[in-house]
Amino acid sequence: MLAKVLFRLIGPSSDFPLEHRIFNIIALIGMGMSFTASIINYFINLGLDTVLIYFACGLFALWLYYLSRVKRLYTLPVYITVVVLSFIFFPTLWLINGGTFGSIPYYTLVQGGIIAILLTGRARKVFLLLFLLVVVGLIKLEYHFPHLITNFQSNLIRYLDISLGYLIVFLANTTLFVMVIRNYNQERERARHSERKYRELADTLPQVIFEVDPDGKLVYVNKTAASFFGKGVEELLQANLLDFLAPEDRDRAREDLAGLTQGENQRENEYYLNNSEGKEIPVLIKVTPIFHKDKVLGFRGFIVDITERKKSEKKLQYLSHYDYLTGLRNRHGFEHDSQLLLKRHAGGIGIIVCDVDGLKLVNDTIGHDVGDKLLQSVAQIIKNSVREDDITARVGGDEFCIVVPFTRPGTVENIVSRLQQGIKEHNMRNPILPLSVAIGYAVSQDERIDIEALFKEADDAMYRQKLHHNLSTRSIFMENLMKKVEERGYIDSEQVERIQHYTTLMAAKIGLAEKELDRLLLLAKFHDIGMISLPEYILNKREGLTEKERKEIERHCEIGYRIAKSIPGLSSIAELILKHHEWWNGQGYPLKIKGEEIPLECRIFSIVMAYDAMTTGRPHRPPMSHGEAVAEIEKNAGGQFDPNLGRVFIEAVGKAGEDPEEANMP
Repeated sequence: MLAKVLFRLIGPSSDFPLEHRIFNIIALIGMGMSFTASIINYFINLGLDTVLIYFACGLFALWLYYLSRVKRLYTLPVYITVVVLSFIFFPTLWLINGGTFGSIPYYTLVQGGIIAILLTGRARKVFLLLFLLVVVGLIKLEYHFPHLITNFQSNLIRYLDISLGYLIVFLANTTLFVMVIRNYNQERERARHSERKYRELADTLPQVIFEVDPDGKLVYVNKTAASFFGKGVEELLQANLLDFLAPEDRDRAREDLAGLTQGENQRENEYYLNNSEGKEIPVLIKVTPIFHKDKVLGFRGFIVDITERKKSEKKLQYLSHYDYLTGLRNRHGFEHDSQLLLKRHAGGIGIIVCDVDGLKLVNDTIGHDVGDKLLQSVAQIIKNSVREDDITARVGGDEFCIVVPFTRPGTVENIVSRLQQGIKEHNMRNPILPLSVAIGYAVSQDERIDIEALFKEADDAMYRQKLHHNLSTRSIFMENLMKKVEERGYIDSEQVERIQHYTTLMAAKIGLAEKELDRLLLLAKFHDIGMISLPEYILNKREGLTEKERKEIERHCEIGYRIAKSIPGLSSIAELILKHHEWWNGQGYPLKIKGEEIPLECRIFSIVMAYDAMTTGRPHRPPMSHGEAVAEIEKNAGGQFDPNLGRVFIEAVGKAGEDPEEANMP
């Protein structure tokens, strides 16, 4: 209970720092001493003036306590207390209480402790020196003028004064030291706890955390450092951090550390460092100096492995200069490296420009995957045809460029010949889809080269050759495309014959014009030309199709449309190929049109094609009978099929149950 009251009077540690609470104790002791002395002096008859002086001192101590504990002031009460005790109260008490032979010598212990604890820095030194001078001066005064010192009236008074002095000094010093030591132990425990916590935190970080002395010797490392360097913590603390750096980086690291001591080089620095596997890896090291009174005691910092970042930077740099598809430079890389080349070569520069003929046609008909493979083939031929110092680039979608710093006449022409030979050999290996590449070149012997003018000259030469290539390229491509269609079985002659037969029967029933009939018969042959772009596993799949596979198959209408538009003989049925899977109710594909928005030829063809598909079967289902197929057409009239044309078809091929031979079916 008493301790709680005392700590409440002193003040909680959460509100008052240690020095402030010590001052509160001093103020309380001052009150206790003054009021106690006033009472004792009253009972031993030392005179009213002495009683009043001590009582006034008690009130003074109470006022200081009020300022400190209630008003929470610190600096002002401390200075008032030190000044009054050292230069007013203490000399007065020396003179009236017997000086050296009284309790005064013991009070000097308290006063010296008060000054040492409550004051800091220069003020502490000044006041301790002044207090020492006051004590020395009083001793000297007493020695030379002993009659000035008041003598004790009796041995009892001397005994009480000295006894109380001992007791008060003992209690005061004990209290002060207990407070100081107790607070010191608490702070030390907190510091240990904080150190443990921060060490645990440092050990969990993925970065290497370290401290070194001014020479680079390690004085602290976290546990990550042990796994990073492949050495124990104790072994690392005997090593120098600079020894782990690559030899070529050590001098630069020393210079960086020296700059830190001068307030320079505060940035993060990149070095190469030997890791646990003995490999040199790129790292980022951030170091800050540890100062004490403007003197560098060492450095602390962290190390981050930036291998992956360097790889990413290298990849980004590569992508900014190189084409991801072909591995050649892109336009940016071409322009950058060409300018560097011009600085090294004053004259004798050649430029070769290559353009792949028919790439758009291939992309639109067969697919971009095939077009990409053609570009990769051209890039490989270029790589095989040039020298190591030549600059190769893909500068456009289908355009390539080569800069040749040649040393003698004929160098550019030889590269062009190797390109042409490479294309020829590729076409011998790939007769179905040969390469056609227009090539133009220009050479300059001038010392000052206009790279743009030289590029334009080569480009013009390439376009003149391209004019001769275009028609033959398209013709060869279409011829090979049709061969491929036939080889893959997208055009079944028996199926075409059946469909054309059913179509002719319907045309006769509705009086179809000859021109429309011709287009319908042509559609029967080439309606599935777009299937050339589809994977064979989908076309030959026997089980049901997935949603993704079904969407893939539906693309053949649009692909077939683009192919037909590119072939003069088929351009008239391109629109019919696009719309031959549309339904009367708008549920078809790819345009979702309905009713008479669908061309007449497509409406006829959808019925004929559906009947043939049902009666001949597919890989994933068996064929139906004639009667079952006719029933399906009747069922879907007005939905999938034009209802009027559905009736015409049934009349033309015979109703369910009739003999197909009687309806002139093949």
